Amino acid sequence: MPSEIGINFSALNNITAPTINIPTTFEGMVRDIPIVANELTGGKLGTFICFMTFIITYLFLSDKTPYGDYNYSDIRGLTLGSAIGSLFGIIHLMTGYITDFKIVAFFVGIHMVFQIILLIIENKEWC
Repeated sequence: MPSEIGINFSALNNITAPTINIPTTFEGMVRDIPIVANELTGGKLGTFICFMTFIITYLFLSDKTPYGDYNYSDIRGLTLGSAIGSLFGIIHLMTGYITDFKIVAFFVGIHMVFQIILLIIENKEWC
């Protein structure tokens, strides 16, 4: 004859539901997007936004890639890509999507370097 084992269910009475703060308004949801995105990417959302904008713009503008029909030179494609990446970074920094300003400063510096190289290459009579 099988023996019966008693189960104590009194511990189940002390369980409380977890509290999850989900905003109910559209503004609250939009306000939480950058916070959650920065948490999920480890604070590297700005790096991702600037770098991917730079790469996609370069791929569509350069004459060495099969994407797009613009046929700019490589240095001009790099200059325009870094400019658009910098602008996206500045806009997202001002709106609060990016919390780290160093990546935006890095892309602005890269844009300045590419702009100087472009000026030197296209205006060789200055040298």
